[in-house]
Amino acid sequence: MLNISAYHHCLIERMLKDRWGSRSLRLSKENMRAFYACYLCLQAAQQPVCCGEGHLFCKVCFMAVGAL
Repeated sequence: MLNISAYHHCLIERMLKDRWGSRSLRLSKENMRAFYACYLCLQAAQQPVCCGEGHLFCKVCFMAVGAL
């Protein structure tokens, strides 16, 4: 029996590397959301509210999506 799962996984990674960029680029400080940033607008949360799962939102963004 031939195991192709490892080959397939490596092939997919190589194909997507151009689109994703390197690991250090994806995980750089510029690409990380700040702890105090709204999950929707990615800016510093204004009048912050928190959902039941612990995600932080601006009150305006939270209300705009009808979450309340």
